[in-house]
Amino acid sequence: MDIAQLGIPTHHTRVERWQCDFNDHWNARFYGRGFQSAAETVATLDGKPNPGAAVIAERHIRYHRELRVGAAVEVRSAVIRGGTADGAVAHLLVSAGRLSAVAIDRKAQGAHILPDAAGEDLERLLPRDLSSPASGGGDAGSVFHGEVGPVRPAELDHAGGLLFEEIIARTAITSHNLLLGLGYTMEFTERTGIGRMAIELSVARHGDVAAGAILVTHARLSHVGEKSFSLEHWLGTRAGFQVAAVRQTLLAVDLRTRRVAAVPDFLRRSG
Repeated sequence: MDIAQLGIPTHHTRVERWQCDFNDHWNARFYGRGFQSAAETVATLDGKPNPGAAVIAERHIRYHRELRVGAAVEVRSAVIRGGTADGAVAHLLVSAGRLSAVAIDRKAQGAHILPDAAGEDLERLLPRDLSSPASGGGDAGSVFHGEVGPVRPAELDHAGGLLFEEIIARTAITSHNLLLGLGYTMEFTERTGIGRMAIELSVARHGDVAAGAILVTHARLSHVGEKSFSLEHWLGTRAGFQVAAVRQTLLAVDLRTRRVAAVPDFLRRSG
């Protein structure tokens, strides 16, 4: 299967230096921006107006390859036929002919106009966990509470919806602080060479807020395995209005060999 020829192109961009994180990799929020742009393009292929954030209610992402400054990026979209994600839209983010990430949009608008892709061909590339991220609960069981600031007008799209990339950005801040508090510090990584990388992300939108609203997050460590661990996030307002639920799955990685490593003992004890 030639991944670079699957579906149709729905978004093009490139990796800018200012879009890279402290690992010198393209930040997850910009993968998210690419997938959201592709979804909005798909929704307008039949001439309908762009619904903005409302184009999807739930998105699941799996990351396959890191991208660095200057990489050219293309997103290709198709409807999956068969398999665990039958009927969903797949967005494949490709660079230099190689897959870097894939997103699954459930109940996506405009899907009827896309070409089909065989589920059996894509199955090994898709997110492993397609269940909905846990919703509600506010700070119940959280190990970190984050004040993630007011919503600015520039963070809303043309229809007044909070940008998908802003959901990722705010919960990424929370996960970073949560993990620092559990012992997964920069000092630990420098001393041991064991870092961490996101492998999957699931986002469910529950509602939108106006510019000026103050957002808070609550996060907890929800699962710890041998080589991976998961965090659950609640994003909303102090009054309890939920904007989004997010599940983030990460791998422990030996940055010297670029191989998956065992999850540190302090996370096992916390989990």
